[in-house]
Amino acid sequence: MKECLFLALFLTLLWAGGRMDGFDLAEANNRFALKIYPQLCKEKGDVFFSPFSIYNALAMAYEGARGKTEREMAAAMNLSAPRERVRIAFFRLLDKLISPKKAPYQLKIANAFWAEKSYHFRSYYLKILQRYYRSSAFEVDFKNHPEEVRKRINLWVERKTSGKIKELIPPGLVDKTTRLILTNAIYFKGKWSKGFSKNSTQSAPFYSPAGKVMVPMMYQKGSFPYMEVKGKFQALELPYQGETLSMVIFLPSRKMGIKKLESSLSLKNLKRWLTEMAPTEVEVYIPRFKMDEKYSLEKSLKALGMISAFSREADFSGMTERRELFISEVLHRAYVEVNEEGTEAAGATEVGMRVTSAAPMPMPTAAVFRADHPFLFLIIHRPTGLILFMGKLQSPE
Repeated sequence: MKECLFLALFLTLLWAGGRMDGFDLAEANNRFALKIYPQLCKEKGDVFFSPFSIYNALAMAYEGARGKTEREMAAAMNLSAPRERVRIAFFRLLDKLISPKKAPYQLKIANAFWAEKSYHFRSYYLKILQRYYRSSAFEVDFKNHPEEVRKRINLWVERKTSGKIKELIPPGLVDKTTRLILTNAIYFKGKWSKGFSKNSTQSAPFYSPAGKVMVPMMYQKGSFPYMEVKGKFQALELPYQGETLSMVIFLPSRKMGIKKLESSLSLKNLKRWLTEMAPTEVEVYIPRFKMDEKYSLEKSLKALGMISAFSREADFSGMTERRELFISEVLHRAYVEVNEEGTEAAGATEVGMRVTSAAPMPMPTAAVFRADHPFLFLIIHRPTGLILFMGKLQSPE
């Protein structure tokens, strides 16, 4: 009999404290983000996800992986350091990311594992999750009351994301063969360092692939980090209060140039673009929008080389004495709302294991950044460039 494991994730950021003896956890996460992004683009036009939410939940599963499964997960997640160093990096990262009580923004992170009460898990595995991932422990009855447990987990997710992520796990995905669900929840809410006036917001055209649509277009003029590669794209950074987090928008020069911009995405280019941005007087036009995206990630993760974890050949013997667990499902959901005041975002991912049965150009005095066509955007941790959220807006409602 094969047992079933689930992981549920939400949202997070990366911090320089995740770097240890040459292993940079933030960089590993960002590489993962840029690898999985094109896979998600194959499913939908609009994309919004939290790479670290997915990454965090997978890391908790990776702690129990062994053999071929461990090697495949390490390669997909860019984990070039021994497991012991990886978990310490996560511990230090989580210690620094949660916003202080007096911070002008909210960043909440919570981990939990939901274990079948009659099933034997290795005690050291559960202790690792509690100590290094700050995971709360819950013993539940999947065998006799799977639907009640599903509702309980969904309620936990909803509370940890201030009501933004509801029904992460749909009916039918948790059953009597489920043995473990791992959850990571993150919630972020921040106000712009320089807010937009609602009086300046006007209806304006947005040129989507399906044609022109009218959207509420926000406007302000001010000094912001900015750069441009002539004929290719513009980049603008909008900091949140506290100057720790910010949104970075990459806008193609051509209205339908998003695919060409995506093809140039790499960790090397991203680092260069972020460092080349300089304070510039900019007229900023960006749409007010909301996104609520859902993904089943099995296909995307397999494309990254994570094959055996989803098969009967999976080896998660680091979790249990018996080699019988495999990942049955990985679900991710992320929400974002961008308005005149700032941004509110939340995300969730569920992984289930089940029993077997170019050079910048000189800037003009006042640049114009008019995001009236598809663009990419990131929410990052400014000191490190860590990607917390990543998205593509093509068709605003």
